[in-house]
Amino acid sequence: MRYYAQAVKPKGRGILEHEEVDRLFSIPWRDERSRLVNLIASQTGMRMGEIRALRICDILIDRIRVSHAWSYADGGSSVQRMESVEKSHSSRI
Repeated sequence: MRYYAQAVKPKGRGILEHEEVDRLFSIPWRDERSRLVNLIASQTGMRMGEIRALRICDILIDRIRVSHAWSYADGGSSVQRMESVEKSHSSRI
């Protein structure tokens, strides 16, 4: 008699509701940098490599210009240039 492992459906990640995001960022964080990185990601949809490669000149009044991304392929030691994209909170709504 053979036994087969039963396939388990992974839980979906889901998307936080606006109220959940507001609650998440209203509580104190131990690390303000972590809070800022997560706030940028939640409001713009930027990925971690894009956030890590940000420069001051990329941050504008109402949007963030994404033209570089941190590469994890070689151990996270290089920044790759990419086609410039502008991201903002209004582009996510």
